[in-house]
Amino acid sequence: MTNNNSHSIFNKIFAAILLLCISVFGFGQTKRTVLNKINPPYNIKDYYLLLPDSLLDGPDFNQRMISLKYKNLDELWKHKGYWQIDTLDYRNGYLKLSSTGDGSGTEFEITYFIKKDKSREIAVNTIYWDLAVTSSSLKFYSFKNNTWKDITKKILPEIRLSLFTNETFSKIITSHSTISPVIYKLPQKGKNITAKIDIATIDNLLDENSVDEVEYVKIKKSLHPVKLIWYNGVFKIQE
Repeated sequence: MTNNNSHSIFNKIFAAILLLCISVFGFGQTKRTVLNKINPPYNIKDYYLLLPDSLLDGPDFNQRMISLKYKNLDELWKHKGYWQIDTLDYRNGYLKLSSTGDGSGTEFEITYFIKKDKSREIAVNTIYWDLAVTSSSLKFYSFKNNTWKDITKKILPEIRLSLFTNETFSKIITSHSTISPVIYKLPQKGKNITAKIDIATIDNLLDENSVDEVEYVKIKKSLHPVKLIWYNGVFKIQE
């Protein structure tokens, strides 16, 4: 009886280890197989899969595969998918992805810009939001010889809060904001980017008694969006 029990326990342990190996190495094989089948010229889905996990704050390769396979939210959750594709526009090279949680979450916009020499600049806009504030982080990358390189500083001009309001109000916003209140919007069509100040950040100034109602109204009225115009590889602030 003892030998049979020991044999049974050994079999269960061996089966568990085997399943673990299959899941780990099998998935690795699947990932390599998928990526090896992707060849230039790349479309927006290709870039979505080729992006390293480190460049997307949340959806790893497995989650991205699930998001491409299941469109319905119930199906996503059933298969442990936590990211939903809102827009997949092959023609215009634009993808939008959002987390499926409540109360707070993250959205991604991914697109690419083609220069005159046919090289491409891939943009990844990460939008963080909760019930209080919204902010975003915009990065640009080149992808050559299977290598991703951050080229953001070469592409984007310096974005100061004074571009969205006057100098006095920008200092007030800066002194009471722990994160950047700038929200970027990538184009689904066209090549220009829009940036604006998160209005919830301004509302918080009043809620936290950082400004009085008169000053709050003045700040809100002073706000205006900023357009970034694409000039063959770099963006310039529209005058």
